[in-house]
Amino acid sequence: MNKQKNILTINKTLYVGLIALIFSLIILILKNVGMSILIIKIIKSFIPVFIAIFVSFLLEPIINFFLKRGMNRKISVLLTYFLFVAIIALVVYFTLPIIIDQIKNLIDNLPSFVNTTTNFINKIGINIDGGGFNSFIAKISNVFLKSIGSIANILYIIALAFSGALFLSFDFLKFKESVRTKIPKILKKPIIYYFQNFLPFVHKYFLGMLVDSIIIFIISLIGFIIIDLDYALVISIFIAFTNLIPIIGPYIGGIPAVIVGFSASSAIGISALVVVILVQLIESNFIQPLILKNVISLHPLEGILGISLFGTLFGVIGMIFSPILIVGIKLLFSPYDKEIEEKIKT
Repeated sequence: MNKQKNILTINKTLYVGLIALIFSLIILILKNVGMSILIIKIIKSFIPVFIAIFVSFLLEPIINFFLKRGMNRKISVLLTYFLFVAIIALVVYFTLPIIIDQIKNLIDNLPSFVNTTTNFINKIGINIDGGGFNSFIAKISNVFLKSIGSIANILYIIALAFSGALFLSFDFLKFKESVRTKIPKILKKPIIYYFQNFLPFVHKYFLGMLVDSIIIFIISLIGFIIIDLDYALVISIFIAFTNLIPIIGPYIGGIPAVIVGFSASSAIGISALVVVILVQLIESNFIQPLILKNVISLHPLEGILGISLFGTLFGVIGMIFSPILIVGIKLLFSPYDKEIEEKIKT
């Protein structure tokens, strides 16, 4: 029985790999014929729309919570968005000044961290070109500073997307029905069936990962404050963010904490390493199984395939979204549940 299950998993993984390979070849062909830049520009122009749909979709369960308690839709939407904005505003108000100050100090001390890291690696017998390493860090710093310079444009996109999400939430049911009516009749059942299975998974996955990352942030911050690690808030945010990347994310997130720790002293460096390891053990053995139980079930081979492929194509964003994209592809090969299919309106 287990052997048949393993064979089935491998076959599904091969199907997923085949679809992903075809997708990759299409992108490579578009790059070679010079169409990729145009496509990227078109996609970028639709980013506010995608964000608006995504935000309205994620907030819909909260809106439904208020609807079930007798409120009309407009009041429910306004209350939900007010709470959403209020929570973000409070977090930004109390943390942004500290984050900016820590990032500024971190950038100022980057050369010191680079020298400490280079010397440590050279001591264990691995020769590193310090100049090349310094140049690499300098490039990262320049990219970071440039991204800070484009904050106004990012805020504009967020404001535009948020406004779109608000109006979309007011007419969310009409929007769903409009999309449903525009699907060709011959494709309606399979498409609706597909998204009835896929969209709930997306919502549960993102909600689970959000809660997971918040808990990781809190535990990391407490641990780093106890050991008196510099830049504890920024490093904890970085760990929470990289935690969104499956498999390799937690290891990437812990590197800055260890480097900063050893730059201060051996004791703090070892303590930072212990905190990072403990946080990951708690997260992988207790938090994630509890939060993401029955939400996602990917074979490790499928997870590595998703990270490798979508990370290569779309960078960090591709790595973060790789589990969703892999599950979306897997659903294309899942057999229909006839009872659910019969309930879909044509």
